[in-house]
Amino acid sequence: MTKVKKNKFLLKEYSWLLLVAVAIILFVGWLIMKKLPIQAVSVDSVDSLVDEQVSQDKLLEVVDTTINNPKVIVNPYKISPLSAVVLFKTDEAVAPKLTVVGKDSLSTFSHTFEKSTKHRLPVYGLYADHANKIRVEFGDIKKEITIQTEPLPDDFTKLVDVKAKKEFLTNDLYFMTNSSINSKTLAYDVNGDVRWYLTEKLGWELKRSKQTGKIFVGTKRLNKAPYYRTGFYEIDMLGRIYSEYTIPGGYHHDLYERENGNIIAASGSTDDERKTVEDVVVEIDRKTGKVIREIDLSKIWPMDTGKSISWSADDWFHNNSVWLDEKTGELLLSGRHQDAVAVLDYNSAKLKYIIGSPEGWSSDMQKYFLKPVGDDFEWQWQQHAAKTLPNGDILIFDNGNNKSKQAEKAISVDKAYSRAVIYRVNQAEKTIEQVWQYGKERGKDYFSPYISEADYLGEGHYLVHSGGVNSKNGQPTNMPASLADADTLRSYTTEIFNDRVVFELVNNQNQYRAEKMPVYTKSDTGLRLSRANLLGEQIASHTCSDIPVKKAKSINREYDSHDIKLVRERDRLSMSGTFDKEDIVRLSLVGSDKQLTYSIPVDNETESKAMCIDIFNYDHKKSGNTKKVEGYVNARNLSGEFRIYISIQDKIYDTGRKVIF
Repeated sequence: MTKVKKNKFLLKEYSWLLLVAVAIILFVGWLIMKKLPIQAVSVDSVDSLVDEQVSQDKLLEVVDTTINNPKVIVNPYKISPLSAVVLFKTDEAVAPKLTVVGKDSLSTFSHTFEKSTKHRLPVYGLYADHANKIRVEFGDIKKEITIQTEPLPDDFTKLVDVKAKKEFLTNDLYFMTNSSINSKTLAYDVNGDVRWYLTEKLGWELKRSKQTGKIFVGTKRLNKAPYYRTGFYEIDMLGRIYSEYTIPGGYHHDLYERENGNIIAASGSTDDERKTVEDVVVEIDRKTGKVIREIDLSKIWPMDTGKSISWSADDWFHNNSVWLDEKTGELLLSGRHQDAVAVLDYNSAKLKYIIGSPEGWSSDMQKYFLKPVGDDFEWQWQQHAAKTLPNGDILIFDNGNNKSKQAEKAISVDKAYSRAVIYRVNQAEKTIEQVWQYGKERGKDYFSPYISEADYLGEGHYLVHSGGVNSKNGQPTNMPASLADADTLRSYTTEIFNDRVVFELVNNQNQYRAEKMPVYTKSDTGLRLSRANLLGEQIASHTCSDIPVKKAKSINREYDSHDIKLVRERDRLSMSGTFDKEDIVRLSLVGSDKQLTYSIPVDNETESKAMCIDIFNYDHKKSGNTKKVEGYVNARNLSGEFRIYISIQDKIYDTGRKVIF
């Protein structure tokens, strides 16, 4: 056999062995690759409003434009469509006067800004879908500018009615915050025209800072379902954020600005094991955002007595307002689910007295109640927004639910009414007298079974906001609109002067609260650009038992059916998905030298019968046994790169995603 033939024979003889060897190598490689995790991809990140405003500020630099050809930017921060900024330079320092021309004198707003050569003039109170006329004047100069705005969204809150006795009114706006799913945080003028609104879900109490003239309002970010925010912003009407305060236990309902600038806010416990909600009050250092004082009502107040018909074991108090009388040092807290306003000595946190019916309270608590005196006295029920007036009287919005703590004695909803009421307390005599009320005469049509407030505007001058009126099939309900599945919603904002209604506006949503405030204040000297203050911080998220990630599978159709989304925010990792309420869901972060696992609460709804704010729950509505939920892992104490694993019941998935802290 020749050498060539021999080689061909050998090649033919052993080729099958080569094929087998290659197959074995490929199979072993496949097994190895199967064991190795795929290269992880970073989760998507989202900028906060504060982050976005850094780039938006760059567009507001004053360039070489004069008043003859000023630069105009509408909605500069992208969340306040009826605002603008006018930019120009002058050779000499001047104090320009800006006028937003309205339909009449009460809807026209003027303001004179501080002297400067570089001018950034904030324009507030534009009309929607309108060629707005703006006048700028200084010295001999009079310049008229036209600013065109977009229409209101198709699903925007609709005006139902407005009545105004203009001889008694001023050109302030009526600000309202959101509550029902389709409501907005917005402001109306005396004619019922919308002159300001926010596109983001900023809410809870909205009030002006006495120190800065800016507006306090709850952040857009949830701390936990159904409506607890991470904290609150201090903003202007452009939507520009000057400070963002983060509260470890979250923020809900109300805050109060102290004379020293510090903020007292309604919050909750940071203890994951604790089952109660809305029963903590914190004081926040204005400059640092740190919590410097905490009052935990569960430690100083009985939880299982004085129960209203809406009481539940977790939402036993439901604090919906915070007010400090700086003269007396008395802290007023409104416990809706005990039909009680608690008056505490703020320094000692000791209870002084209770405003409310003594019905259903234990014998050892009876000493804190007051004896009614005078004619036509009525107690308040499931009240909101308790506050002290300059003369020491106490103003409360009495929602009027049930008018008893016993279901069998509760009045029918057809006989229900809400009202603003003023009480006068004599602590020495331990008596209480009703000295004024409004709303009872309006009956069930004005009945708001939740939210709402009353404000003091001056002697004999009040703003009463019955913001939660709702009905179903033509009949009023005794519940929040979302829980009642109401088909008709109304919000009444009524201004009363010397017992006469001088203004009333009605819209087709439920609005949490209302404030009457001017458009411009003395602190509006001109827009100043600076980085927003990020104050306070989240707590480190609590961990739970680890999951065996070595058993993890790659994501599949079953995983995809949960529509899980992972997003890196500035200070946390956010996870959302759709789950059955019985599902046990955990998220595990695996780094180079450690594993940290967190429980994602699925069935985390409280038993509360007070869904005060429903705007976050549009995507969280249940479909059968399924609901969309969100969970968060805070960045505090985390550093480095982590691969993300998720377990759903007994199935563990390698998401193929990573997050860097």
